[in-house]
Amino acid sequence: MSKNVLPITLGDDKNEIVMYQPEGSICLEVHLEKDSVWLTQQQMAMLFAVKENTITYHLKEIFRSEELLREPTTQKI
Repeated sequence: MSKNVLPITLGDDKNEIVMYQPEGSICLEVHLEKDSVWLTQQQMAMLFAVKENTITYHLKEIFRSEELLREPTTQKI
């Protein structure tokens, strides 16, 4: 992956999303709801260039350690 990134800014000063798009990067279609961006586990795997079961493992650990609570951070899409 190239280290050259192009910032893409959406929104106004209060609600701003800044995405960096390296050359040859992937494109993801995400679900925006209020102030949250929702990705499926498959999309997260693509974003971080890992297998989906790696995302599943890390999410289980995050919920097990109560770093995040499952209910407010998950949704069926």
